[in-house]
Amino acid sequence: MKTRLTGLAVAALVCLLLAACNSPAASTEEPVSSEVPAAATPEPATPEPATPEPATPEPATPAPTDPTAPEGTPVGEPSEEDLTELYRYNDMCLRTSGDLLYLRKGAYYSAIPYPYLEDAIYAFGDAWQGFGMAEDEVVLSIGHADYWGKIPCFRWNGTQWEEVDHTDILAAHLDGVLDREQTEQYRKAQDLASLLFGGDASQIIGLNGGTETAPEQEYTQGDWTYSAANGLYARWEDLQNDVLQYFTADWWAQRNGDNSEYPPIYVEHNGYTYTLGSQYGDNDYNPRFPDTYRLVEKTEDKIVFTVTGHYSSKFPNEGETLEERDQRLETAPDYTISFPVTMVRTEDGWRFQEFHVPADPSDAGSMGLDAQIPYYPESSMTDLYSDDALRLLQYEGQYYLRKGDFIGPLLYPVEEGILFCAGGCWQEFGAADEECVVSIARGESVWAETHCLRWTDHQWQEVDRADILASQLDGVLDREQAEQYLQAQDLAILLFGGDASKIRGLPGGTETAPEQQYTQGDWTYSAANGLYARWEDLQKAVLQYFTADWWGQRNGEDSEYPPTYVEHNGFTYTLGSQYGDSYYNPRFPDTYTLTEKTEDRIIFTVTGHYSMNVPYGNETLEERDRRVETAPDWTVDYPINMVCTEDGWRFQAFHVPADPTEAAVYGREAEQAWIDAHTN
Repeated sequence: MKTRLTGLAVAALVCLLLAACNSPAASTEEPVSSEVPAAATPEPATPEPATPEPATPEPATPAPTDPTAPEGTPVGEPSEEDLTELYRYNDMCLRTSGDLLYLRKGAYYSAIPYPYLEDAIYAFGDAWQGFGMAEDEVVLSIGHADYWGKIPCFRWNGTQWEEVDHTDILAAHLDGVLDREQTEQYRKAQDLASLLFGGDASQIIGLNGGTETAPEQEYTQGDWTYSAANGLYARWEDLQNDVLQYFTADWWAQRNGDNSEYPPIYVEHNGYTYTLGSQYGDNDYNPRFPDTYRLVEKTEDKIVFTVTGHYSSKFPNEGETLEERDQRLETAPDYTISFPVTMVRTEDGWRFQEFHVPADPSDAGSMGLDAQIPYYPESSMTDLYSDDALRLLQYEGQYYLRKGDFIGPLLYPVEEGILFCAGGCWQEFGAADEECVVSIARGESVWAETHCLRWTDHQWQEVDRADILASQLDGVLDREQAEQYLQAQDLAILLFGGDASKIRGLPGGTETAPEQQYTQGDWTYSAANGLYARWEDLQKAVLQYFTADWWGQRNGEDSEYPPTYVEHNGFTYTLGSQYGDSYYNPRFPDTYTLTEKTEDRIIFTVTGHYSMNVPYGNETLEERDRRVETAPDWTVDYPINMVCTEDGWRFQAFHVPADPTEAAVYGREAEQAWIDAHTN
């Protein structure tokens, strides 16, 4: 089959202004296909650009007499048999009295508070992309014949057709991402992209709003035969003008397949537009759930965001009844797909450089094959653990982890008292910004990471950090010592790495101090509770990896400042936050240099890599991104001293490059040197 894009005709007609058009003189015959309405060929006419004021329907005296009208047809409306039919599609029929429009959708029949326009474009949608519509809802879009863009839209509210502003609704979803003008441009770009590529390219053939007809109705290019567009986009110049009002030329070339191994969808011949035609297919887009948006980057010249569509299988799953299928469709989507959108400022204004429509079957088919990220009804889940970065959820015997936008089933068994810890980046191992790591430890009173999960290929996969680290520490530490070093890093950064309040209420312990606050000198401490509620449990965990001297020095017990952690009546109390920014760059793994190694002592340095993560001087965001991805701006060396004690190897001197409090002390000179070198 010489088609390369998948799509569903009905879904393609969703929310399309120009989908399935008809002239006022349309035939009243049923469409030739249950999926695609037959489009009547518009008679030549000169569009009148007048914009009449909406009229209020005059109630007619007689009750409806349409014999096919169901009970409950509103009294006061004219009989349908006395109206002229303009357009019919599935269970929707549009009629006019010559002054007003009347619409039947199934059992719904009512006047539309908008005057009949002779050269208008009418389009139905039984689902409305991105705005969460139930199955029995419908939208009628009306557009002037000489202008691209939906103007009025009407939605059945249960008693009558009411006009709604599509852009206003969308603007609420895109708040903080696009302004009102950009939102309207985005909406119209959706409509145009869906018309041209959303399931059936033959939809542009004979669009009313244009009466020109190509002298040749077919054109052969290579092995492919194209049909003339005629109508609104008969002229290639007119099509290009509308496309370039919203998109860049690069987007058009890529989306049209101009440089693909497949034939382009639209071609020009002697100044006229020709289309390859049908690209039918199916997708699982579920319009009951509004599209969601997440801002990625926003500058004066570029806006990058993602739009996430929601999808559900429309067919009953194995063993599922139709009623259960319906309930599933209405409760939650089966999976989601996130699409990137990039808007750039050009000489002609803002244009879309990368663009996708979640309701477009061809977009969902191509981008969703490997990206059908399972969606889980979190409202129905039991929240077992949560902090600012991580949520552990349970649903019907299965456990799930959510970290930011990442959610997926947890293949590791969840035991009572287990400890989870999330990291936005993966220190020492060069993790990309979008990667995520979750560490899992058993709930004993010692800190020991036993499993680590990394988000890869839309699922949580177990990885062994100690194995990775052991290869980097080859010749410095053996495998057992490397694992101890890794666990010491995790414990040190938990206790001192930016926010000491993180230990309050850690899972893995349920004990609560009888006093939630304790004052020592001028400082008020809060109870740790949870895993390290008892001071002896915290000390036991610390002394499994470190010497008592290290703890006293790192906790600041001999400093002019108050210690971070104190003991009171056997319970642990913490001073709380120690926020800061280290400029640590996780793209570049830490490096290690051996200084001394004996039977009782190992001394080495760990080198951390740092980058100024904000634009510096006249640097643009793009230049900043290239800088931080190419090489670190400065490095800092930290001494590590491991000694053999009666209880085994322990760290006497220890530092974590990713710890902002460490970087602030040891890296101050290197940071200032870089700033001085880059200050004009």
